[in-house]
Amino acid sequence: MKKLLALTLVLIFVLIPLAGCAKDTTAVRLGGMTGPTSIGMAKLLADDKAGTAKNDYEFTLVGSGADMKAKLLSGDVDIAAIPANLAATLYNATKGEIQVIAVNTLGVVSLLETGNTVNSLADLKGKTVYAPASAKGAIPEIVFSYLLSTANLTLGEDVTVEWLPTAAGGANPLAPKLKTGEIVLSPEPAASALLSNVEGARRAIVLDDAWDALDNGCEYVTGVTVVRRAFAEEHPQVVKRFLDEYEDSIEYANENAADTAAKVVEFGILDLKAALIEKAIPSCHIDFEDGNDMKAELKAYYELLVSVNAAAFGGKAPDDGFYYVK
Repeated sequence: MKKLLALTLVLIFVLIPLAGCAKDTTAVRLGGMTGPTSIGMAKLLADDKAGTAKNDYEFTLVGSGADMKAKLLSGDVDIAAIPANLAATLYNATKGEIQVIAVNTLGVVSLLETGNTVNSLADLKGKTVYAPASAKGAIPEIVFSYLLSTANLTLGEDVTVEWLPTAAGGANPLAPKLKTGEIVLSPEPAASALLSNVEGARRAIVLDDAWDALDNGCEYVTGVTVVRRAFAEEHPQVVKRFLDEYEDSIEYANENAADTAAKVVEFGILDLKAALIEKAIPSCHIDFEDGNDMKAELKAYYELLVSVNAAAFGGKAPDDGFYYVK
């Protein structure tokens, strides 16, 4: 009887720690938007499809920030790649229900022309620039406005922007403007498509390069990845595994553009031919930062751009509770 009791106690002490260390197998409802901010997910999604991912993922792809905002707020999505300003706006609006866990994309916008009239921001004085309507009020406009200010130019006064809606049938409205010698402001991968399709088109200014030349203490961030705070608190193991394989997936995208492009097409992230996506990937500046490096980078970035357009970030820079640092 004593031996049986001793054996029972041994089993209890062995099994209790094992139960406490059991792997959390909760599925991640992962959200992405059509565009460059989801390119870094391509390998992760392929691994999930093959059954080799560290987590189980249920992927939802949407076409706009408004759609992703609705899914995050309703709890239909747990983790999502979204524009950097939308992340701050959601945090401020929900009083902290959304946290940022990673930077995923740096600058993706270029000024294009077929001539040779623009070689610096100062050259834009008195000119009209054509841009997609989807960029108005978003990171591309905010960054462009800030960069112009560093050249002592004011958007809307010294430089005019005409915001063009998508043409019928989904055609890029910037193409005819570029063909007739106008200056256009375009994000990726549309910029790479324009360069391929418009004879004589060139990158006059890469905004990411113009930003880096300022050495202002932070990088130009387009996209970040966020998590619902409740999900992160309930499933820290799952979030940790996601970040590990997300970093690997982004590294893979930068080192294997051709294969990544094929995966991007497979999952519908971009509605373009794989060859063009492959060409665009280096200019999409897919990046990964998390933890304290992410926090330091984003804090400086938000504080800088809130001074340009506070409303676009929910009225103020997010406080420290915004940053998921483990």
